[in-house]
Amino acid sequence: MAIDIDTSRIRAMVIQELTAEPIMRCDVAVIGGGAAGLSAGLVLGRARRSVVVIDAGQPRNASAGGVHGFLLCDGISPAELLATGRREIQHYGGQVVAGEAPGVERIVDGFDVSLADGTVVARGELTVAPRFVARSGVLTTLGLDPSPHPLGVGEFVAADAFGLTDVPGVWVAGNVTNLQAQVVTAAAEGVTAAAALNADLIAEDTRRAVTAHRDRLAATPELVVASGS
Repeated sequence: MAIDIDTSRIRAMVIQELTAEPIMRCDVAVIGGGAAGLSAGLVLGRARRSVVVIDAGQPRNASAGGVHGFLLCDGISPAELLATGRREIQHYGGQVVAGEAPGVERIVDGFDVSLADGTVVARGELTVAPRFVARSGVLTTLGLDPSPHPLGVGEFVAADAFGLTDVPGVWVAGNVTNLQAQVVTAAAEGVTAAAALNADLIAEDTRRAVTAHRDRLAATPELVVASGS
């Protein structure tokens, strides 16, 4: 079984629940369906990007009595928050798939994201948002090894202010890059990464359109206008 994510251009957001269909085509694969991943998926769905969110269903705050400090959602149970987020993504046409993503392979025009059940999500730019103990193993296959946190609280994947890593096309958000991020912070980082990722897609769409237009002009014979006396 394979999930074919638009072979021409893709971004895979790696962030990690949800039953896969034999074939899915999308612009963005989000690995990880916590607050960061769902927020990113929602933003990208609203931006009219087709999105698949892949999640293992093991949120770090599953045992908590409620989520607090989150505007309009204070006291909501972690399970209800995630269920609401999935419904909101699906409202914009996004899909949610159950599974873990133990490996990612860089290919010519994107990435192949391999799921534990053998499913392959083909091609994309990645953003990862795992749980508090940064589950960044999926990124090591791309050369993104975690670094010791300066406060000594664990290891994290370094990124810029928008979540972009040293590997082109790979973004991170949430606890994989910010070990101390609470739910509302992780959600905000997911939104930030998604906005940056969408801007990258827009720039790529523009480049492709300009190139195609120039190619059409180059292939058009010049018009010769002759005037008689």
